[in-house]
Amino acid sequence: MIKYGRFEREQQSFSGPIRLPGSLPTGRRRSVLLDRFEKNLIMEQRRPYLYRKQLMTKTDGDSGLLSDSSKHPPATVRGRPLLWLNVLCLDAPLVALGWQLLFARVFHLTLRSGETAALFLTAWGIYLVDRFVDSISPAPGTRRSVRADFCWRHKRTWAALLLLVLVLDGATIFTSLDRRVLIDGSFLGVVAVVYLLINHNFSKLWRTVPLKEMTVGFLFAAGTLIVLLPRAGPALACFVVTGLMFGSLCSLNCLSIAAWERELDLEQGKDSFATSHLHAEAGIRMSCLFLAAVCLVAAITFRAAWPVPACLALSAAILFILHFISVERNERTALADLVLLTPLLFLLGERLL
Repeated sequence: MIKYGRFEREQQSFSGPIRLPGSLPTGRRRSVLLDRFEKNLIMEQRRPYLYRKQLMTKTDGDSGLLSDSSKHPPATVRGRPLLWLNVLCLDAPLVALGWQLLFARVFHLTLRSGETAALFLTAWGIYLVDRFVDSISPAPGTRRSVRADFCWRHKRTWAALLLLVLVLDGATIFTSLDRRVLIDGSFLGVVAVVYLLINHNFSKLWRTVPLKEMTVGFLFAAGTLIVLLPRAGPALACFVVTGLMFGSLCSLNCLSIAAWERELDLEQGKDSFATSHLHAEAGIRMSCLFLAAVCLVAAITFRAAWPVPACLALSAAILFILHFISVERNERTALADLVLLTPLLFLLGERLL
């Protein structure tokens, strides 16, 4: 039998509802009290997950086995086609490839096949590594997302695929990219490694401001466009502005996923902007709508490059709508990445027409 002891008493002492005081002062004092109330409510929501995590570390007698209450049935991707690209980490490389091709097409920039291959393999390799680390980080018995559970159940095959992708990526990079791109790419690689170290060792830094999601979003955008930036020429200003919009869209994508997976992150003891802000999703939704409006204005302003801001506006608008669609959490997360594939639809439609 599991001995609950003080853990059970601690859980019971915090089991009652938290009530907002009936009368509050006005002005700054009122704001301070409301902020304190919200922080206490966040800690109250975290406590059951922390309590459950403590119970999971207690063993059943002397057998060393976890209690049955800590076990979760394995997730499956059969009959769920929306998840297939997501569980294999192929959605992010396709998104990067689509936006790189669109920027090159709209701004009339040359793009070699080796450069597109290097981008695809690099993005795939980074997401394979991150997924593998994400799958092994939760405590035993803790729920995982479908994509992390799939990686965990096929970890040997995953490791072999990761090694193959990294070898092919290294060979492609050193045979297809020039020296300047290699230097710029190395700098981005160092920033990405620093982010991964901070994310997995000092994740509490992400609680106050959405630095985590913004870092991922703008790193993704920079890595996608780094080959094309030196070739922008006279259209450099328009290229940079639309590139910043692309980074903002990627950041909102990450923030949306963090909001939808808030309960899962709380259970796993992870930190994000959404886990520390109860009403973060409302602000994220309005930010998607605002970005869509800004991109529409940019499409009218930058007439020569209208397809880029138009695709950005469409993706931001669909991401906004996705917040209101009733769909299972894992499917919603996968759709958040698929809505960024609008450039491939534009390029395909242009070719067919």
